[in-house]
Amino acid sequence: NVASQCAGTNFELLFSGPCEGVLQNAYSDVFTVSDAANQVRIRSGTVSTAAVAGVPFTLQPVIELWTSPCGAVGSSECLVTPTPLGTTITAYVQGGFSTTQGMSTVTVVNGVATFTDLAIAGSQVAPYTLVFNRTGVGIELPTVTADVTVSVGPASNIVITTQPTLTGPGVSFACSAELRDAAGVKVEDSGEQVFVTIELADDFGLVNAPTLKTSQESLTQRSSAGVVDWTGLSVDRAPVAYTFRVSATLASGNFASVISDRIALAIGSLAEVRFFTQPHDVETGVAFS
Repeated sequence: NVASQCAGTNFELLFSGPCEGVLQNAYSDVFTVSDAANQVRIRSGTVSTAAVAGVPFTLQPVIELWTSPCGAVGSSECLVTPTPLGTTITAYVQGGFSTTQGMSTVTVVNGVATFTDLAIAGSQVAPYTLVFNRTGVGIELPTVTADVTVSVGPASNIVITTQPTLTGPGVSFACSAELRDAAGVKVEDSGEQVFVTIELADDFGLVNAPTLKTSQESLTQRSSAGVVDWTGLSVDRAPVAYTFRVSATLASGNFASVISDRIALAIGSLAEVRFFTQPHDVETGVAFS
């Protein structure tokens, strides 16, 4: 555990020992000893102040390790370029109000850590405090922070929030879905509202395929504040294992769809008896067809 308590350049290590009665010296290569880093800094102009949830920052953070004072001059400071192996910078959102996406821990090289795809997932439209902390070797250093306002991105997918639940043919049920951005945040902007359709995901290869009906005007509903609800839905056949497809052409022009959970619909209890084929007029002694 050899260490130097002084900073400077052109240092050498000398090792001496007897070899066959003669004192031998061995000199190391020349090296530099820098003052230990005591500050974590954000390089000016490298952190975006505004971002979209789940989308990598336009400006990716560059974090530097500095020391002050540097050398014999009390007011001086300098970037600490010799960096111990295993030194890293970790980014996280203060208070746990959201999470980071992308590579959130970066290795420090020559005193600098450069992020490449950092983003904030975002759980609400709010300013977040992004914290950068040195991890790995060395003493604990004060963290450095930057405020980032995160907005909801454009709708990119549909999520079923209330799965269909069937109890019998002709029995009404409901279904709900949401428009969400790439980070999974509900998109409520009025400019993103679209028509969303629910339909059976399979025709079962039957001539008389099951039919999905609704007591509403249509199986296609316009979303409101990112939400679409269907009520009074029903199917007319059992036993069948059903799945439902919810789909829409988003404001971006992209098509999005999602398949519901599979629901097995059993035959209900006997409610009435009907003639499937009515008898026709015949002569006596002739069997009905």
